[in-house]
Amino acid sequence: MRPPAGNSNPSPHLHSGRARTTRARQTVDQSAPQPSTHDRGRWLVYLAFLASGASGLIYQVVWVRAFGNVFGNTIYSASLVIAVFMLGLGVGSHVIGAWADRRYLHEPRSLLRAYAHAELAIA
Repeated sequence: MRPPAGNSNPSPHLHSGRARTTRARQTVDQSAPQPSTHDRGRWLVYLAFLASGASGLIYQVVWVRAFGNVFGNTIYSASLVIAVFMLGLGVGSHVIGAWADRRYLHEPRSLLRAYAHAELAIA
């Protein structure tokens, strides 16, 4: 019986010498892939998210210190800042999330641009 067409046998030592030579040449000729501009853009987006999170934490520390000067360095002033910060995150994600869902239906690529504009406006 003849084996089916194609490479159905995963064992390389059962192939003829010519098939092994061709396979070896194919693996040697392949070079490491170069990063594309899409990958660089993705890393820029990751860097922007990192900077956004870091700036949010910096703002939180500044507000804790400012409230410490007004109300004293107590657990209540620190808790108030953290609670308001978390409230802002929750309300913002609810409101902007609903807006982003509606916008995504019409222009999926515009959300990242809108996020960049919002970050620049806050800064």
